Amino acid sequence: MEYVAVSKFNGLDTPCVTLLDAAETGQDAPLAGILLFDAKSKFAPVRSFRPLRVKIEAVRAWRIEDALLSDEFIVHRGKEIFVDCSYHCSGPAQVGAVRARLAARVAAMPAEVDERYARESALVFHNEGGGTWGHFLIQLLPRALAYLRQFSQGKLAVPVPHLLESNAYGEALRAYGIDPARMLPVERGRTYKFRELILADIPYNIPAQMPHPAMLARLSAPEVPDDGEVIQGRPLFVSRASATRQIVNQAALEAVLDRYGIEKMELGRQPFAAQVRRWRTAPFVVGTLGSDLTNLIFAAPGTPLLVISPDWFGDEFFYNLAQARRLRWNELRCGQMGERREPEHTSSFRVDIERFETLLRSVIPQGMAGPARFVPVTPEERTRIFQTVIRQRRGTDLPRRLVVACGGIDAQIWAALEPLGFTAIGADDLAAETMVPSFAGAELLVLLGEAGLHEARFCAPGTPVILAANVQAGDYLASLELVQITPGEGGVVAAVQDVLTGL
Repeated sequence: MEYVAVSKFNGLDTPCVTLLDAAETGQDAPLAGILLFDAKSKFAPVRSFRPLRVKIEAVRAWRIEDALLSDEFIVHRGKEIFVDCSYHCSGPAQVGAVRARLAARVAAMPAEVDERYARESALVFHNEGGGTWGHFLIQLLPRALAYLRQFSQGKLAVPVPHLLESNAYGEALRAYGIDPARMLPVERGRTYKFRELILADIPYNIPAQMPHPAMLARLSAPEVPDDGEVIQGRPLFVSRASATRQIVNQAALEAVLDRYGIEKMELGRQPFAAQVRRWRTAPFVVGTLGSDLTNLIFAAPGTPLLVISPDWFGDEFFYNLAQARRLRWNELRCGQMGERREPEHTSSFRVDIERFETLLRSVIPQGMAGPARFVPVTPEERTRIFQTVIRQRRGTDLPRRLVVACGGIDAQIWAALEPLGFTAIGADDLAAETMVPSFAGAELLVLLGEAGLHEARFCAPGTPVILAANVQAGDYLASLELVQITPGEGGVVAAVQDVLTGL
């Protein structure tokens, strides 16, 4: 069933302008990560690791003259109720139900109408459900920015709590350059009369959970002051500021984080500028699936994430946002519920600590945790890996022989391997979108260190892997049905020549 934005039913006689043209996202392949399940979790694929090609319709704004605004977001005039695209329905009948519910809410409001803005024109900033940080930052704020970009002298009708300089909402509005003089405070439970209200769609595809690409670059670059603190770029664990979806055994989890030197912070309780600075400098981030991950839009492209989530909650909002920002998403799905709550996705859960550390050691950037530990891959995980490979094979013009060394290749070794048709792979290459098909099509893989061991999981079974590193990875490579070769006295070049003789 196709769901249509309710705003399409607002009526053709309402003046309308276009704030953003239609767009399409997801032209690039995502940075493939690891999806790991604990023993109690349902093996239900929730991350596709494929290009997310999403069409986003043009963002339109309606000018509604002589209108009333109730409860911060409900726009009405006489018996008409006007709604934006944050509501999606399958047809006029459901649209009618939405309007009837909002009309009943207006009818329950006090009869008094506040006329302080009777001569003002303003964009409605808020919407139903827009009180969470994720919806505020990714949906409502971009709408306001798109409007002000076209109407620089325009004003916004903003809920009072969002205007407080003491919270992240108010700080964010100022960090994105919105003049406080352009913001008109409105309170919940009150009705205001306006000369004109602007009701705009949000620059976001609700069913596909994907933001408009034109707004992503702007969102990722708020202007925040430098407080003079030198941040060393330590890996970061973003602890949930909310009381929902808590980790029951977080103390045990934090003990592991401490061993790896991962800093623990409740960033959601920090000033907005501090949140932005910390995300910008973090080379690796661990966090629970939820609104605290919204600020991943400030992370540098290519930053690896390790997301911990209960297997009964698979929200794509944050995953799609990470893919749009070109971050590497890794996730541990946990199937042990703690205290059950309603709605279920708010329930607490338990993390399999051993499984978590397994994933942590596999995905944390090199040099941050000592020698990596590579554990065998389960048959289910291998199936998932090769589904990823099938989707990302791009043709036959990719290199067939790879040598991976993030610290540079010895000149003598490279002088011998280059004439044999090898392609050198460095740290930046491992983050490229051609990484999966390149490893998938390799006939021989030479690893001069730990780099590339994670990506070896994309190689076809039977591929020979020459491993010139002191790493305990035999069981891992065997679980992938790869042929591990340890260079003998003759060194790497002799081992390569032996393999090529047999190909």
